[in-house]
Formats: sequence, C-alpha cells, structure tokens
Amino acid sequence: MKHYYRWLVCLFLVGSALFTCFAAQAQEEVHNPLITPQKIRYIETEQRYFNMLFVGIDYGHTGYWGSFGKRELLDCHADAMLIASLNLDTNSLNLISLPRDTLTYVPGVRGIYKLNGAINCGNTLDEGLKHACDAASWLLGGIEVSKYCAVDMNTMIALGDAIGGVDFDLDMSYTGHSGKKYYTGMQHLDGLEIMDYLRARKNATRAGTDIGRTGRQRALMVAIFTKIRENPELIFNVLSVLADEKETMLTNVTAEEMTLYTSSILAIQPSDIGSFVMTGSYNTALDG
Repeated sequence: MKHYYRWLVCLFLVGSALFTCFAAQAQEEVHNPLITPQKIRYIETEQRYFNMLFVGIDYGHTGYWGSFGKRELLDCHADAMLIASLNLDTNSLNLISLPRDTLTYVPGVRGIYKLNGAINCGNTLDEGLKHACDAASWLLGGIEVSKYCAVDMNTMIALGDAIGGVDFDLDMSYTGHSGKKYYTGMQHLDGLEIMDYLRARKNATRAGTDIGRTGRQRALMVAIFTKIRENPELIFNVLSVLADEKETMLTNVTAEEMTLYTSSILAIQPSDIGSFVMTGSYNTALDG
C-alpha cells in the first residue's frame, strides 16, 4: 500500500510539473509576437509628422527585368525602402533608409522576416505595402509610417526621363545592370542611368554593400529633389507619368495630401535635408 501511495505522489508531482511547463509555454506564446501576431501600436510624438515610405520594387519589363527575371509583380521584393519624414511643426525633411536585409518582425504576421519580404506577406500588393509600412513603424519604435508610394524599376526610369534626367557627380566607375559603363565625375544621367545607379550594389566599385547603396540612393534622391525644386513645372510631367504607369505605381496618399504637402516640401532647402540610415551588425544565417 505504501508503494501505491508513493506512485500516486510521484504521478501527481510529475503531472503538476508538466502542467506548469505547458501553462508557462502557453503564456509565453500569448505574449510572443512571433508566435501570436500582434498589430502595430503607434506611439505619440511631441511634434507632428507626415511620414511616407518610398518603395522600389525589384520588378521590370522586357529590356530591364528585375533580379532573376521575375515575371509576376507579387513575386518581387521591396529592395529599396526610404522613409521621407516631413516635420509639420519645423517644416524640415529627413530621409531615412531601411536596409532591405534588416531582420524584422512584421506586425500582425506570424514569424520573422527580412524587411524586403514584408511586402510578400499580403494577398495583394496593397496589403503587402501596408505590412511593409507596419514593419517600418516597428523598426522605428512605433513611430507611425502609414503612407506609402511604390514604383517598379521601369516606372522609375520613366520618371527620370520625365524630369529630363539629372546632373550628378558619380562617386565611382562601374558597369550598370543595363551593360552601360560609367565613369567617376559630374555627368548627366537619364532615366535608365538613374536606375543603374540606384540599383548598383554587387557591381559597385565603392561601398558595394546594402548600406553603401542606401547612401547613394539618398544622395541621388536629393539631386532629383533639387532639380524639381528649381523647376516646379516638372511636377506636371511626373504626374503624367504616374497616371500612365498606374499599374506599377501604387500609393495610398490622397490627392489632397499630395497637394497640401508638396508645397511645404519644395520650400525646404536641399542643404537642410537630413540623411540617415538604420544600421546594425551583419550576420550570416542558414549557412549563407
């Protein structure tokens, strides 16, 4: 009989331990966003901002396909992500690059992703872009980034041609994805040449990393901004292209918002635009 009670006590202790273990695990799962997805929670800021995520989608058309020649837009990644943050109280502008290979949580989505894959978490491209905005907000500690503007590579080429290209001081000699060779120094870049420079990474001969590429992208964006600021009539050319390329240019910015903030942005001096990038340590996962 004593042995019987001992077995009962042992079973009770083991059962209690297993119950405690499973209960703790269940409690952990409830609070673990990677297992139990949670929506983004925005924080309040002392000043007012209009934050928009610019997205360059790795997709093209005949003559300038994206990486690996993808033929479906939904299969492509967001390989360029840049936040334009307009401070509505100080009327100042900051450009903040988010490297595409940043490891991130995508609010509302189970698991963990590279940032450029957040766009693939939706059933439609619009859903994916909203996920990308949420991931950007999460990386910035909850600062709201709810507006987006996304273009594919060919639309970017068309936009570059619409403004008549841009004068730019190239910091390196290299061969672009189009096969064209470029040399260091000041030169005029048309739409295709703008796209080659924005895209240069593995073929770059200077700072050929994701971080290095984001720096070149911000510098070229400031040059494009400067040209449009000095020639505001070019905005009509840009709007015309966006109307023609509506299938590969997506935005949730309303016409009212665009009208309201464009004049404020164009009033900013190019030298007063802040240029930042979210940095971190490089790590190789899954054996490369």
